[in-house]
Amino acid sequence: MGMKKLVLCLVALGLVMAIGLAACGDSETTTTEAVDESTTTTEAVDESTSSTEAESMTEFPQEGENIRWIVPFSPGGGFDTYARTVSRFLPKYLPNQPEVVVENVTGGGSVVGTRELYRSDPDGYTIGLAAYPGIWMAALTQDIGFKPEELTELAILGMDPQALVVAADSPINSVDDLKSQTVKFGSTSRGASMYAFCAIAGEVLGLDYEMITGYGGTSEVVPGIMTGDVDASVLNLGRIVSYIESGDLKAIVTFTDDRSELTPNVPSVKELGYEEATVIASTKAMFVPPDTPANIVSVYRDALNKVYSDEEFIAAAAEGNLLLNLIQGEDMSSRLKASRDAYEEYKPIYAP
Repeated sequence: MGMKKLVLCLVALGLVMAIGLAACGDSETTTTEAVDESTTTTEAVDESTSSTEAESMTEFPQEGENIRWIVPFSPGGGFDTYARTVSRFLPKYLPNQPEVVVENVTGGGSVVGTRELYRSDPDGYTIGLAAYPGIWMAALTQDIGFKPEELTELAILGMDPQALVVAADSPINSVDDLKSQTVKFGSTSRGASMYAFCAIAGEVLGLDYEMITGYGGTSEVVPGIMTGDVDASVLNLGRIVSYIESGDLKAIVTFTDDRSELTPNVPSVKELGYEEATVIASTKAMFVPPDTPANIVSVYRDALNKVYSDEEFIAAAAEGNLLLNLIQGEDMSSRLKASRDAYEEYKPIYAP
């Protein structure tokens, strides 16, 4: 009887051990399968993330999104006209053809609007124009709350050539004639772009000059020149070419690399050996906020190249008297840097 109990106990013990081992085996298999499922899920998430990143890199602007274009000057001016003309054609060459809405954000001599552009999200849906050298001069002479050089460059849309002009009946006919006397420049107040243009022209050309300020702008300076209250000024050639054509003013030199198509008989400063003076220019530069992704910048640059080759756009620009100078990439960077360096160097002669 004792032997039978022993045998029964051994058999029972064996059954328990077998069941335990089987249970352990099932547990290990289940755990492994769970790990495999977890791994598969992780791979799916990674693939989804990669897909999302790739999509964001290729789809800009996304369908249904609009572009906001900040112009830091009032409606109707030169910057506004450039923006509104380009904005009519830009959607045609952007993916999904978004609406481009021009918004005038004025104040502080363009500082307010440019600062708003700087502080916008770098997602490509806010673009803007900035005035060079004006915005840089402001940054050099006051705290404007941001650094213009940190804006992401898209393109220079246009450069308004400046010219040194005198009255049509003036005995001054050349730079040498200017050097033979003390030149009274008519200008807006110290610290303004016109003042800086005149002062830098006087320095680079080696003139003995005097600044006569108090004029409200070009519309007031021109009569001052014609009546002899002042001898000369440096003015936007596009705005005063009609006075040259009518015989009221004459241009002595243009602050350009080559002769301007507006005054082909007038020498350029570069032609005369004063290349440094080519920084005297009003530049309409297009930017997006700092840290905007490179793929978005490329989308805009490609679209602008196509716009500036569009025959309808070229005709519209001509109708609006817009001088087209599309400059991008390294050429744009070097021009803006030269402008920043020059106006920093000449700050003592124009700063308020």
